[in-house]
Amino acid sequence: MFNKRGIAVMSKILIVEDNELIRSSIIKIIREIDDSIEIISTEYSSKALDISIRSNIDIFILDIGLKDYSGIKLGQELRKLNKYIITPIIFITSMINEELEAFREIHSYAFITKPFKKEKVKNIFAPIIQSFTENHQENNLTINQKEETYIIPMNEIIYIESQLKRIYIHTLNDEYEIKTYTLNKLIEILNDDFIRVHRSYIINKKYITKIDRTKWVLHFKNIAKYMPVSRKYKNQVMELLQ
Repeated sequence: MFNKRGIAVMSKILIVEDNELIRSSIIKIIREIDDSIEIISTEYSSKALDISIRSNIDIFILDIGLKDYSGIKLGQELRKLNKYIITPIIFITSMINEELEAFREIHSYAFITKPFKKEKVKNIFAPIIQSFTENHQENNLTINQKEETYIIPMNEIIYIESQLKRIYIHTLNDEYEIKTYTLNKLIEILNDDFIRVHRSYIINKKYITKIDRTKWVLHFKNIAKYMPVSRKYKNQVMELLQ
């Protein structure tokens, strides 16, 4: 995941389980799948809800029987929060038949029955962790610098410019100065929403509001700046009109 400044933050899994042995076993299995994931754990539903409100959790693993109130009720409360409407929830239970209807109502991704076998749990976790990682990589531009890594949502990038041997990535909320990349390298790793319009500019075509074919400049949503289109790239821009 990423924060508002685009600095890399590992994905987070929240485990809510009051049995220390089970909790430790699940953490170990997740580490075997991907040891870069940040794992948060607690024994209490109330604390889990507080953590979930203050943080951004990517996957929930909830025991049904907890010390304060049930994992089912916690799942219902999480689903009321807009940011967790579709977030994967995996339940841990020893009473599968009694809880099936509740699982359906909460749209549980899966459930683990106690006692569980390591391989079965691993087979449940691995696809969802892999899917999350792949989607994360496809939808973000990862920029590695000497002392930090930026992870920038591609759909927030308006344009990228080259100026005085520096690259500047302009997004809806921020500007990033990059020293180790060129426009040629970036256009190869960006998705199909981006096109080169000038030797100094790459633009996100989703933000174009107007193409001025008299002056050959592009106008964009949310910014007053317009972008020149060089003769070399006119044909690419013309294809946007077709």
